[in-house]
Amino acid sequence: MNTPTPQHTADGARRQEDGLVDQWTGLLDDYEARVLRFRHPRGIDDRDSVLRRLASRFELPPETMTADHLIETLGSIKSPPGAKNYLIMSVRGLFSWAYRTHRTSSNPAVSLPTVPEHSPVDVIAVAGHLRRWLPLGSERQRLILLLASCAGLTAYEQTRLRTTNIDADLCTITTATVGAPRIIPVHPALIDELARLPAGWVLPSNNSNDYSIKPSTIRSTAVRCLPPSFNLDTLVTAYVQDFYTATPRLPTMLLTEGTP
Repeated sequence: MNTPTPQHTADGARRQEDGLVDQWTGLLDDYEARVLRFRHPRGIDDRDSVLRRLASRFELPPETMTADHLIETLGSIKSPPGAKNYLIMSVRGLFSWAYRTHRTSSNPAVSLPTVPEHSPVDVIAVAGHLRRWLPLGSERQRLILLLASCAGLTAYEQTRLRTTNIDADLCTITTATVGAPRIIPVHPALIDELARLPAGWVLPSNNSNDYSIKPSTIRSTAVRCLPPSFNLDTLVTAYVQDFYTATPRLPTMLLTEGTP
C-alpha cells in the first residue's frame, strides 16, 4: 500500500480547506447516481474510480475548470494509450453531462483529442523534417501536413473540413465528423493560411470544387511527402503528444520560426 508523502498530505489538506474535495465529490456522486447507474456494474466501478482519482489532482472546482488545466492534468498522468483514451472518454462524458444539465457553464473537455494507438514518436524529428520539406511542397501538400501536425486532423476529418468550420476570431477549427464535433484551438498563423482559401471545401477534389478530396488521397499525398518511417498517423500522433505538454512546440516550430 502506498504511504502518502508529506507533500500529498499537505495538498490534500489544502484542497479540503478550499472546498475542492466537497465540490468534486458532490458532482461525481450526482453523476454516478444519475448516469453511471445505468451502465454495467463493472463499468460503473471502473469509470467512477477513474474519475475520482483524476479529480483528486484538480486544483480548480468544476464550475471554473479550464481546458488548459484539464489538459495539463491529463498530460501529467503516465499511462499507455488505451488507458489514457479511457480516461479521456470518461472526462468527456462527465463534462458533457455537467454542461447539458447546467451544473457547469462550459465544457472544458470539448477539444480533447484522443491518443492514437501507436508507438510514441520523436516530436522534434517530425518537426525537423517538416520544416525542411514544407517550403518545397504545393499549397495542398502543405495544408495536409499542417492540418495533421498542428491541428491533429485525421484524413477523414480533413475531407469534411469546410471554410465555414474555421473561426478566425477565436482561432479555432470545428470538426464536422459523425458524433460530437471537436473544437480545436489553432495557431493564428495556420488560421491566416486557411482564411485565404476560397469559400467551400478546404481540400476540394481535383475534379470538382463541389466535392472534397478522398481520405485515401490525403494519406497517399502525406506518404509521398514524408520519409519511409512516417505517415499521416505519425503526424497526428506527434500533435497529440505535443498537445498534452505544458508548452506545445509543433505550431511554433512549423509556423513562426521559419525554415533553416
